[in-house]
Amino acid sequence: MATLAPADRNRVRDVFSAAVSRMPDGSIAFTARAWAVRGRRPVRAEVSQALSQQ
Repeated sequence: MATLAPADRNRVRDVFSAAVSRMPDGSIAFTARAWAVRGRRPVRAEVSQALSQQ
């Protein structure tokens, strides 16, 4: 948004405002969800053997 020209920024704001409902105080309420995943890549057999021989 910061790199947009002021006219483009205003256009984005207007489109967004028309698409969402506002509370009487002007705030916008919405539900958000966050998902997180952590994984590990398996060690290849040759690397594992080399490390075990040290």
